[in-house]
Amino acid sequence: MKALLFGGAFNPVTRAHVELAQLALEKTGRECVIFLPSQSHYIEKDEQKNYALSEKQRLYLLKKCQESRPWMKVSHYDLDQESQPRTYQSLQAMKKEGYDCALLMGDDQFLKMESTWLYGENIAKEFGIVCLEREKKVLEEVKKHPFLMKLMPYVQVIVSPGWSRTVSSSQIRFWLQDMDSYKEELEKVLPFSLAVLQEVL
Repeated sequence: MKALLFGGAFNPVTRAHVELAQLALEKTGRECVIFLPSQSHYIEKDEQKNYALSEKQRLYLLKKCQESRPWMKVSHYDLDQESQPRTYQSLQAMKKEGYDCALLMGDDQFLKMESTWLYGENIAKEFGIVCLEREKKVLEEVKKHPFLMKLMPYVQVIVSPGWSRTVSSSQIRFWLQDMDSYKEELEKVLPFSLAVLQEVL
């Protein structure tokens, strides 16, 4: 099955995550998007996020999204490992499960591939990359980086709609600390009802 692998904290999963994944699915003609949440200790220590929902909470919210979206799959592969796998290892694992994956990622991560990613060139050449352009003009930015220019034959860039740039998980985490005061804001940016969220908090 031809798929997109979408890894991340999903802390929590947002409307932007889900709708941009569906946009990428439509633009690439693939069959599904596999959401791959990362381990909580990795979010808190390596990514230095200020607050992390538990692995169980994040997985539950992703699966609630999946219930009404047949194109969406959720993998707990990374959560099941002793330590946080590298993305290249996760892609290889999905291949063993029968998926023909390309990596779906945001422009912020793509533009850091040379400096912060291991096996970036292997990922591009063996699996392909679909880059969601949100903040940067990717095709202009890569001209400054010979390494990224070398990857471009294996990269498809998809321009995200403007509204998606205003939805951030960090803002949502701030609102979650006082849900009663921010109900209206949360309802606009979450891909599920507040009742679902309250089930896990």
